[in-house]
Amino acid sequence: MKKFLLLLCLSLISILYAETTIQPGNVSGTWISENSPYLIEGEITVPDGETLNIQPNVTVEFQGHYKFHVQGRLLAIGESENEILFTINDTTGFGDINAQQGAWQGIRFNNTPATNDSSRIEFCKINYSKANGFDPPCSSSGGGIYVENFDKLYIFNTTIRYCKAMLGGGIALDTANIKMNSNLIFDNEGWSDG
Repeated sequence: MKKFLLLLCLSLISILYAETTIQPGNVSGTWISENSPYLIEGEITVPDGETLNIQPNVTVEFQGHYKFHVQGRLLAIGESENEILFTINDTTGFGDINAQQGAWQGIRFNNTPATNDSSRIEFCKINYSKANGFDPPCSSSGGGIYVENFDKLYIFNTTIRYCKAMLGGGIALDTANIKMNSNLIFDNEGWSDG
């Protein structure tokens, strides 16, 4: 009986503290709350023609100053009481605009092919991202989200906060006609523009 109770307790603890490590490279499929947080160990890309579906109540936690490229379709659709969180594991160094520490590098829709269906970011929180890379324009624009030459993006009921960039602290659009509604974009910093 004692062994059974010990195994049951260990099983419950592993369920309560589940985490999934994501290596650099291509990502697709479905990320579920039971496997959260998703620990991002390098730059990741949703490839052209593929979809990443992130379920409500998932935490996507970057382990360094990495970009999240979307060349396919991203469906990050949370719920009002179960938002999806995009953040960094350690904010030490976030205040220094020249340092890459303390932040990840945002969600990047850079020339995403229009042959993909629409991407959606709904009921999400995007925090502590810093676009201060050295291959302009996209690496230094759009702290939380950067969109260039792509129109099929919907951002609803999302908070973009504590993000920094040279251009567009929270979000930057370059030849993009996206749809946004009921978002909170505040406490961001654009040290050159926006």
